[in-house]
Amino acid sequence: MDSHHHVIYTLLFTLLFVFVGTQPVHAAPKVRPVISDELHLLNHDQINEIKRINHQLMKGNNPQQLWVITTNAPLKRITNDSIDYSSTQDLGFSLQSLSEDTGPYASYFEHKFLNFNEERDIKIFLKLGYTVNMIIVDPNLKYHIAPHFSDYTISSLTDIRNYILTKQINFNEVSGSNTMRTVDLIGGHIEKYVSKPEQISHGLSWDDLTFRIIFALIVIWIILHIRYRRKHPKRIWIEDPDEPRRDDNYDSGYLDGHYIGLHEDDDRDDH
Repeated sequence: MDSHHHVIYTLLFTLLFVFVGTQPVHAAPKVRPVISDELHLLNHDQINEIKRINHQLMKGNNPQQLWVITTNAPLKRITNDSIDYSSTQDLGFSLQSLSEDTGPYASYFEHKFLNFNEERDIKIFLKLGYTVNMIIVDPNLKYHIAPHFSDYTISSLTDIRNYILTKQINFNEVSGSNTMRTVDLIGGHIEKYVSKPEQISHGLSWDDLTFRIIFALIVIWIILHIRYRRKHPKRIWIEDPDEPRRDDNYDSGYLDGHYIGLHEDDDRDDH
């Protein structure tokens, strides 16, 4: 009887183990740099260069990724949404404001290539926000070169850097060479100011720059003023009207005599 029960318990335990062990376990997708060239703008060497840049960005102190996606699928058709460019209208056109406007487009590609659920894969969702940057090339967009930056990169794009980098990028040309030029510019910025430093460098604001210029001008004026005074010192004389003047060019004979003549009777009595 005991042996019979033992066989039954063993069988139940085995079935339970098999049942639990075969339950589907969700594995979070790995986040790797995406290079998707639907427009066939990039050649083999250019793709390898993008991979090399990503390798550099991912091994830094603050690892980053730079996805490059060329596509000809209108945003409204694939996401039932469109970019309203509200940030570029409110803040003025720049890389930073355009990055905010392209958020829905970037989110679509993140889900397309990673197939994750934001609520279930919260760690993946947060990692994407901090590490993934995109360069989207789409002739259907108002600006054919549409960047989207990670939170870390956005924090490094303060006024001066944002202005300089924006001026260097051609947002209208759809070509492999312009795409790579954009990759080099943005990738270089991310490596220098985001991924490589131990602490992310935030750069200068316009107010900071204005203050430094004014301060520098004041310091320069003080230095020049000191140098001028050393070469041209002021001559300040404290003169006694009863003493003859010390100026060599002063005709003391005539004027002193005139002064004495006017006052020679001052000490006499009026009587």
